[in-house]
Amino acid sequence: SKFPISTADASSCGLQIHFNADLVGGDFVRLVFAGNDPGNRLVVEGYLVWVRKNAVDIFGRYTAGVRMKQPDSALPAKMVKAETALQP
Repeated sequence: SKFPISTADASSCGLQIHFNADLVGGDFVRLVFAGNDPGNRLVVEGYLVWVRKNAVDIFGRYTAGVRMKQPDSALPAKMVKAETALQP
C-alpha cells in the first residue's frame, strides 16, 4: 500500500525513514521519490532492518532503517535532486 514517508541519514547502503504504517523488521519496501519531472523519479528498494515506535509523533509514529537491495554510492545526491524537484 502507498503511504507518505520522510527520510533521514541516507548513505550508499540504506537510509532511515519515518512513517505511520504498520510495518515490521524484515518487510520489503519500495520507496518512490517522484518529482515534477518524470526524469527525476527515484526508486529505492530494500528491507527494513529495524523498526521502532516513536515516543513522540513528530515525523511519524514509526522510524525504521532500510537496507538497500542494491547499494548505490550516489543515493544521497540522487535523493537531493529528487527532493529538490518536489519543491514548488
